[in-house]
Amino acid sequence: MVYLESTREPAFVAAGVLAVASDPAPSDALSCLENCLAALGADDRALILDYYGDGKAADGRRRLAEAKGISSVALRIRAHRLRDQLERCVRSCVGVGETFL
Repeated sequence: MVYLESTREPAFVAAGVLAVASDPAPSDALSCLENCLAALGADDRALILDYYGDGKAADGRRRLAEAKGISSVALRIRAHRLRDQLERCVRSCVGVGETFL
């Protein structure tokens, strides 16, 4: 089984190198992110921007959860789901496969 795994790895690495070589320009990805953010509802957009806006300040996120009237865990889950949705949207916009980013 180890031998079979070792024969499969070079194709994966080569495909990964190909995907990295064809990455879009940062400005393209940024414009895609802005478009995907604009497609979100106003509440979701505000939540994700507030959640990531001040870095990883736990105190700020705790205050954000209190302001939204939800627990910190619920806030984290909502932010995670929104981030996944944004990631899929941006990948689709720039045309990069999900496997290699």
